[in-house]
Amino acid sequence: MISGNFDFLSSMTAIDILDTFFDPVMIIDKELNITFINDSLLILINKGAEAYIGKNLFEIVKTGDFTDEDKLKDKDSIWVAMTRSGDGTVRRAVIRLGDFDIDVMITITPVIQNDEAVGYILLLRDMRSINILTEALRKSQMKMHEMLKKDALTGLYNRRHFNRRVVDFYENVNQRIIDGFAYVMFDIDHFKRVNDLHGHDAGDTVLRIIGSLAKNYFEKYKGEVFRYGGEEFVAVLSKVSEQDVFDIAEDFRKEVENNHLYPFDMRITISIGVTYYALSYLSKIKSITNLMRIVDDALYDAKKCGRNRVKKVSLSVDCPLLRLI
Repeated sequence: MISGNFDFLSSMTAIDILDTFFDPVMIIDKELNITFINDSLLILINKGAEAYIGKNLFEIVKTGDFTDEDKLKDKDSIWVAMTRSGDGTVRRAVIRLGDFDIDVMITITPVIQNDEAVGYILLLRDMRSINILTEALRKSQMKMHEMLKKDALTGLYNRRHFNRRVVDFYENVNQRIIDGFAYVMFDIDHFKRVNDLHGHDAGDTVLRIIGSLAKNYFEKYKGEVFRYGGEEFVAVLSKVSEQDVFDIAEDFRKEVENNHLYPFDMRITISIGVTYYALSYLSKIKSITNLMRIVDDALYDAKKCGRNRVKKVSLSVDCPLLRLI
C-alpha cells in the first residue's frame, strides 16, 4: 500500500481525474458503447462529446486487433478474459476521430464490480508519437553504441573495437570473403618528450592531429583506423594490394613528417610496422595473435633502426620474425 497525502483528491471524482490526463481516454460499457470521453480526446476530435457518447466502439474502429465484434461481445472471449486481469491489455487499432483516421495503441483496463467487468477504460496513444519516440530511442541507442567504439580524445575507433574488428578481418580472409588485408601499426616518435617539454595538453593536441591525419589518409583506401593505446595507432585496409602496402605506409609517414600544424612548431615523426595477410600465409601465421606480434616487432625494429621509417614484413618469404612463431 502506498501512503501519502491525497487530500487534494477528496473533492475530485474519478471522471475529474480522467479529465486531467494528457492522453486521450474513453470509457465503454460492457456492451462496448462509449459512455465517456475526456477533455484531451475532445480536443483531438474537435467535436462535442455528443458526437461519440452512445456510439458503439465498432462505429469508430476501422481495423486492427479489434476485428470481430461478435467475439468481443462474447463474455467468454479471449479479449474479455484478458482484460479481466486488470493489468492493462494493449491493443492496436485504426480509429476515426473527427475527420481523421488515427493509428493508436489502446491500453484496456476493466472496471470491476462484484468480480465482473462492467465496463472498460481505454487509454489511447497516438502511434505517430510512439513511433517518433521509438525512432528517437533507436537513434540514441545507436549513438551510444557508436560512442562505446570510439576513443574520446581522437574520435577514432578504440582498442576494444579493434580487438573485434581485426579478428573479423582475419576470419574473413580465412573464409575467402576477402582476399587479404594490410595491417599498419604506427607509433609517434619521442612522444614522452612532447609531454615533458610542452605539457600533456600539447601532447593531446598532437594525438588529435595524428588521429585526424590518419583517418583522412587511410579512409581514402577504405581503411579503418584505431587508437591502439597511448601514442600507438593501427590501420587495417582490405581494399589494397600487397604490392602497394609499403608505398601507402611510406606516403603516410611523409605526410605526418611534413605537417606544420603541430603546436610550438614541433617536428613530429612516426615509425611504422606493416605487413599484408592473405590466406596463403595461414600455415605460417597460424593465429591472429601471431600476426599482431609480427607487426608489433616490425614497429619495434623501425624504432631501433633510427625511427621515422617504415619496416615491412613480407609473409611470403622466410624472415627472422617468422621464425619466432
